[in-house]
Amino acid sequence: MLHLVFESSPEPIVLERIDKGDDVVFIGMSVQRLISQAFKEKIRGLSKEIKWYALQDALLIHGIQPSEFPDTIEVIGYLDLIRLTTANEVIHSWS
Repeated sequence: MLHLVFESSPEPIVLERIDKGDDVVFIGMSVQRLISQAFKEKIRGLSKEIKWYALQDALLIHGIQPSEFPDTIEVIGYLDLIRLTTANEVIHSWS
């Protein structure tokens, strides 16, 4: 399943719904939570089988550098986002 996380997504609910093998993409203002120490602690305890992504344009707009968030989160562009949407049969938007 692909989870698209937008700015108004309630973090605890999103993290509870993520399962092994899922892809999670942070888009828009949601990238700001990537630099939160509390968020870093929460994802550290989650399965290594979850793939985490952040949209590059959102990071640039919010002035966030990859060194500010866990290295388990991969920075992707729009083409990569399209590939993820075609690779996942089920997509859930959290907004």
